[in-house]
Amino acid sequence: MMLWPKFFVIVCASYVLGSIPYGFIIAKLFKKIDIRTVGSGNVGAKNLARVLGRRWGIITFLMDALKGSVAVITAHLIMREYKYFQPSIYEMGLIVAGLFSVIGHNWTILLGFKGGKGLSTSIGVLLALSLFLPYLRVISFAGIGTFVIAFLVLKNHFISASLAIVIYFLLCFIYPLINIQYKIFIFLLSFILLVRHTDNFKDISKKYRAQALKNAE
Repeated sequence: MMLWPKFFVIVCASYVLGSIPYGFIIAKLFKKIDIRTVGSGNVGAKNLARVLGRRWGIITFLMDALKGSVAVITAHLIMREYKYFQPSIYEMGLIVAGLFSVIGHNWTILLGFKGGKGLSTSIGVLLALSLFLPYLRVISFAGIGTFVIAFLVLKNHFISASLAIVIYFLLCFIYPLINIQYKIFIFLLSFILLVRHTDNFKDISKKYRAQALKNAE
């Protein structure tokens, strides 16, 4: 197969994989409810945890992360012949897969182009990329370490994951082995996550302002 048809297959396969709305499916299959009509109305892990309980939230998180990883693994299988003699093309294939799996998750055709917010799927993508691109492992471990420490201190998975993404983003622009195409990918991914989580940041800001005013009384 020629190069561009391979990229076309990667884009389509990754979008389809990302589009599988596991939160919606789990809520419908096991609880007979439309998760879009309760809680925040989002089909992601956080709303599943809020509405159905932590166990279902964790299951949804794992499934959403897994589809991001599977998209990258699929791209590896398609592009593996380029890994050693044209590594930049190989890497581009994996990056495209990761990006379109997140796009599929956030704007799934199966739910009228409305989906989750991309955090779980992004984590799965970044972990899978670290598996095939060894120079990413240092910053991946730093991101994981940030998440674990932040969660132990703050007890909030969203803030912890957000801090981990920020650290990962910053390290990508500092670490000398990271090339320009990966930096562009991380910039686009971070922008998507920021846009999709604007409401979350506003809610957290309101919560902490209210707590600060209460403590000041």
